[in-house]
Amino acid sequence: NKTVNTQETVRIFTGAQVPADCDTIIMQEYAKQNGATVYFEAEKITQGNHIRKQAEQLRSGQKVLSTGQILNPSAISLIASLGLDKVMTVVKPRAKILVTGDELMKSGESGDGKIYESNGIMLQNLLSYSGIESKPVILNDSLDAIKLRIENESKDHDIILISGGVSVGDYDFTREAIKLNNFDIIFHGVSQKPGKPLLFAKKQNKYIFGLPGNPRSVFMCYCNFVYPFLNHISGSPKPFLWQIQTVLNHDYKKKDDGKTYILSGNYTGNSVEINGMQGSHVMLSLVNSNCLVRIDTPEIKAGDPVTIQLLPF
Repeated sequence: NKTVNTQETVRIFTGAQVPADCDTIIMQEYAKQNGATVYFEAEKITQGNHIRKQAEQLRSGQKVLSTGQILNPSAISLIASLGLDKVMTVVKPRAKILVTGDELMKSGESGDGKIYESNGIMLQNLLSYSGIESKPVILNDSLDAIKLRIENESKDHDIILISGGVSVGDYDFTREAIKLNNFDIIFHGVSQKPGKPLLFAKKQNKYIFGLPGNPRSVFMCYCNFVYPFLNHISGSPKPFLWQIQTVLNHDYKKKDDGKTYILSGNYTGNSVEINGMQGSHVMLSLVNSNCLVRIDTPEIKAGDPVTIQLLPF
């Protein structure tokens, strides 16, 4: 409330309200005080410096966030700066992870012909990027066990992710267990490699993804089907992975089998390189990848255009 006259200064704190008679802020580092006199280099000061004006960022009636906006840390900070502590949001889907296979064992266990379970752990971490918490459960290759678990988990969860048992082997019981729980099979099999046996089923507002058993196949199916589905039911207007066009920096050939190959790659900003082994069981080459490369034609030459999907995780 103190009046500040011409050729006068007053000390204020960072973020404080600017006195009505002042039109410029000088940072303390650029001024020297000797008694009641303040010295500074006038030629380095511009009128209006360091003053944040009312409505500079937002004006009355301006829309702040739109439906489908992900509440990332920046959005949450903006909401809090408006004095709001509650906003309407979409309820996060409740998901359950089931992993099937007699050959699976947990960390710390051992056994001939066994492998360590990794699909459930991977899915658990992938779901966490969508803000969904879930812990995997390992099931034996038993029709009764899988059927009962689906029946129980579908009561408390919106989505069930089942890894394994969706192919056509003697011990692949996932499809049958899903049908016995009166889910409608929407599709079973996609024109994608890896990940061809993918299954999707629905019963009212409950959903099941039957994922392959090979870990790389699980990852590719999650990226192209599960991840966008979760985003869609959560209200996102852009549910899919960010997709751009670039060029391949080397020749590549694939089988002429009509399938879309989804390969891991490294995008440099100007071109992309398909990296390492691409088998459905191989995870090592994915570890250092920043994108997925979509290949639809049997042969591509260096410099040819390709579509890539940038990985957010």
